[in-house]
Formats: sequence, C-alpha cells, structure tokens
Amino acid sequence: MLEEQILSLAGLLVVIVSFFLVGQAYYKPIVRAQGVQSFIIGMIAVALYVFSGKIDYLILGIAVISLRSFAISFALERAIKGRFGFRESVKGVASLLIIDLIAVAFFFVVIFYFESTVFQEVNDDVIFGTLLLLQGLMLSVLRKGTIPQIIGYVEEENGIVLFGTFLVSLPLLIEASALLDVLGLIVLTYIIIREKPEHDNKLDELVG
Repeated sequence: MLEEQILSLAGLLVVIVSFFLVGQAYYKPIVRAQGVQSFIIGMIAVALYVFSGKIDYLILGIAVISLRSFAISFALERAIKGRFGFRESVKGVASLLIIDLIAVAFFFVVIFYFESTVFQEVNDDVIFGTLLLLQGLMLSVLRKGTIPQIIGYVEEENGIVLFGTFLVSLPLLIEASALLDVLGLIVLTYIIIREKPEHDNKLDELVG
C-alpha cells in the first residue's frame, strides 16, 4: 500500500539521519540533525493520523515536533553558542561510524530473522524503532561529550515512539513520550544553568 511505503521511507530516513549523528563531531550540525530526525518522527505520527483518523496520533506528532524538534534543539543551541566551541574533543569519529554500521547491520539481520520466524511477518516500525534505540545507545556510550550524549537520549526517545506505535496503546505512548521529554528538558536546564559555570566552558569534557 502507498501509506505503508510512505511510512517505511520516512523510517528509513530517520535511520539514515542517525548514522549522521554518530559520524558527526561538530555540535551545531548534530543538534540540528536531531531536530530534523525528531521532526520526521513527528510527521510519521501525523501521517498515521491522516491514514487512520485517530486523534491520538496527531497529539503525539505535535508533542514530538514541539518538544524535541524545537524546544530541546533550541535549548541545546543556547548551551553551545559561543561558549563550548563547535567541535567535540573526540578522535576517531570515522572509526566509531564504521563500528556503528557493523553493529546496525548485525542487529538488522537478527531482528529481521526473529520477526519473520516468531511473528511470521516483518514490521518496519519494530525494525526501525529497535535500530534507533540501538543508535541512541551507541551515541551515548561511544561519545564522551555531554551534548552528543543528550542527543543520544533524545534519539532513544524517538526509537521508543517508533517501536511503541506497534506495541503500546496510544494514550500510554503519549504519556510516556511527554514524560521523557520533560525529563530531558529538566536535564538540559540543570546542565545549562548549574553545570556550565562550574566547568569553565568545558562542557564537552563531562561524562555521564
């Protein structure tokens, strides 16, 4: 169906953006790419509303776009503007990207085989959602900068939304998504207000 092809293409674009996030060391591009990724996730939810007529999808899409694509991106750009430089002090980003590509290819085969064997069908939402969760985890673990780690957290939230559209009831998914966004904004507020004066403009050296 045309609807399924559109959603699959959007999910593929989300995963492609996730590769860019892993392979990018400069702060501004990675923050804006996260905004683009979250916007695509939100538009997937809006498209599901158009195709199904369920208002919960529209609420979810608006929440993701407003909180992750705009609010969190704005807060991150405010954090890096003119204070912490524009590049994370990390080496071997290309090597990390290669490791990430290998890991994603491996897990794609495993997830595809598991779905086709256990459920007798392959659902793109489950595949893309699981891969996005993996990408967010990889970004948080492999990078030492606070900004990339926060973006990894947001990427995991996006993966939960994709994964949840298949497994979780919509009201619960909306509440969980909003809660995670609020927690993300609280963490951002703490780092911007409390941490930056204490670390003498070395935000990229923080770990955790």
